[in-house]
Amino acid sequence: MTASRAPVPISRPVRRLPRTDEARAFTLIELLVVMSIISMLMGLLLPALGEARRASRASACASNQHQIALAVTQFAGDHFDLLPREGISPWYERPRFGSHIPWIEATRPYLVAGADKNDLRSPVYLDAAHPNPNHPVHYVVNGIAFEQGAGRHIGGEGDRRAASFSSRLHRAADTIYLTAFTDDRDNSIALNVGVWNLKLAAGVYDVWLGIHIWGPDTGSNWNATNVRRVGYGRHGSTNNVLFADMHVGKLKTPAIQDQANWFDGEPKRSP
Repeated sequence: MTASRAPVPISRPVRRLPRTDEARAFTLIELLVVMSIISMLMGLLLPALGEARRASRASACASNQHQIALAVTQFAGDHFDLLPREGISPWYERPRFGSHIPWIEATRPYLVAGADKNDLRSPVYLDAAHPNPNHPVHYVVNGIAFEQGAGRHIGGEGDRRAASFSSRLHRAADTIYLTAFTDDRDNSIALNVGVWNLKLAAGVYDVWLGIHIWGPDTGSNWNATNVRRVGYGRHGSTNNVLFADMHVGKLKTPAIQDQANWFDGEPKRSP
């Protein structure tokens, strides 16, 4: 009996995997395509990130103004319904208590526990969107004294709006009480503020002349009078605005430049 023989396997060619160091490299065209795609995605993403950053800063600014509103309301509750307006320091030399107290000095004790009267700083007075770090305050208050109405001239030297009774304001919901302080691009105001103590400097962060609303942005005199104090477009195309009834809203530059929006409906009257 013949023994069976095992079948001879058929040899097959061996497939060798390519070595990693022999892998095909990217061509120049492929690299350019990838870089173009990345650049396109960054171009789409960066504006969105910038807008998110602006929205975050605007929200933080509005929160600050809400806190200032609460402090103003508390001050009014403790001081015969008076809203602090234009500030002349030292206010305590005035014959009527608090009639020209700077709004910063009036509100800070309600924002900072155990506030030092000689230190007027508070994080609530700072706006992350303000470009000038040389100012301790980034907001400005309405201290305009209108003679007969919104159609008459805005104030003059010595024609400033003292603290006013909130119950007498006829257009409180439409009147700008506080908004953005100017960029002060040439530091002309900051240079003056820097050599004053903060109590005296507090008197700069108010508006009592027309030039403070629509005047030149640079080149003030020694006491920062002949220069614009209001900033425009702090958050995109708008400013956050605290109105005299203590609600926070937004206004665009033309509305902020309109003196009718600064008139509270009450002609000049000392409290």
